[in-house]
Amino acid sequence: MEKTRYNHKRPLKPNAGVSQFDLRKPSWRLLIFIPLCLFFFSCDQHSIFFDISREVKPKDPYIPGSPTKIVASGTSLYVSNGKNLYRNQGSSWAPADKPAGTISDLAAAGSTLYCIIENSRLYRNSGTSWELVPVPGYTYLQNIYGTNSSLYICASSTGSSANVYTILSYSGTLRSIMSGPGEGYFLRGAAGNYIATTGGIFNAGSLTPVSGSTGYTIMGIIALPGGGVAASTKDGYILHGSGSFTAASLGLSFDRAMATYKTTNGYLLLVGVHTKGFVEIELSSNGSWPGVSGYHYPGEGTYGVNTTAHDYAQYRSSLGIQSLTALYQQGQNGPLFASTQQKGLWAYQYGDEGWQWNAY
Repeated sequence: MEKTRYNHKRPLKPNAGVSQFDLRKPSWRLLIFIPLCLFFFSCDQHSIFFDISREVKPKDPYIPGSPTKIVASGTSLYVSNGKNLYRNQGSSWAPADKPAGTISDLAAAGSTLYCIIENSRLYRNSGTSWELVPVPGYTYLQNIYGTNSSLYICASSTGSSANVYTILSYSGTLRSIMSGPGEGYFLRGAAGNYIATTGGIFNAGSLTPVSGSTGYTIMGIIALPGGGVAASTKDGYILHGSGSFTAASLGLSFDRAMATYKTTNGYLLLVGVHTKGFVEIELSSNGSWPGVSGYHYPGEGTYGVNTTAHDYAQYRSSLGIQSLTALYQQGQNGPLFASTQQKGLWAYQYGDEGWQWNAY
């Protein structure tokens, strides 16, 4: 597995003519200890003050609240904060038509956009209008994820306990893939021919987990540009492969946000860290998993070549302290967006104070 990262005091005795509080003979230990304390204190303060100096004024987000994952359908990107649906066709976000009610989750399968309303109704839009997709027998829809060919739905039935889940596939007709109690049946994502539950990764038509994918708490999964997939785990591993999986130990508690990012040298894999922004893993030049894996933070490198930001300190004092639900690069040379858990949609953009992570 891989793991890389960028004297007891004697009491004073009273003496004739000399007070026990006489300071004319200070301890040599004290003379050494005081400068050391000042040195380490000044180092900590320097880092704190430098971070403060790199902070930029927070903006009010155009898309407030807790945005969903960001998905591509046709030539547009979509995201929702529950109350509204927003579309980006290349330059800016604007409100888009949606079914009545609060959007619980959003996904795209091929050129079709899907959404869950009120955790109970599934709708689809193939480019003209929204239509209801009946999901009979299931009254609570947990989440949805899409691939190029199918939509995957995590659902539960009336009367079942809260932790009994069924995973369904939909590509014109509904089909039950697996069902059972516990987080091992909770859908965490879909990529290529795979679906991921909290407890393992499966070929979409199989009930047997893929070798090397169990024994971890899986948070998300994504297809790699060079082939195969990668999955993030809460345990600090990235599972990667195709047909079987290998675990790369990186020592962080990962979250569900994942994205690939095109650079002039190749690709980066971006992975959300629990409550602390994201890290970057340099992939091979064709976008496949590298022979040796490590990670670095945004701004630790050269922007556009091997990192997504110009300034690590600015990232660290802004998006680096946010919990993320999604990351997405618009096109191969487009902006990088981030859905935060409570602070709205952010983007890496050029503003009044230069390049910065800030609310969109």
